[in-house]
Amino acid sequence: MTAWAAPHRGSAYGRNRYKGPKPPLKSIHTYVFTVFILDCRIDLAANGTKQDLLHKMEGHILQQAELSGKFQSHRE
Repeated sequence: MTAWAAPHRGSAYGRNRYKGPKPPLKSIHTYVFTVFILDCRIDLAANGTKQDLLHKMEGHILQQAELSGKFQSHRE
């Protein structure tokens, strides 16, 4: 991990953190991951939103790719 990477950043469940996936019970859920290659580093406030990030990325995206997968939870 690089010195500037911030593992605590991310948004989940209304908070600024990543808690991992939590698919709906017993239904098939599609996850979509998007990766961006930028020409600069993005400074974002700790309480920044996805929309804030996308706005700051405008004009700096060199490439992007998506990976999607389906998952069905069988937990009770």
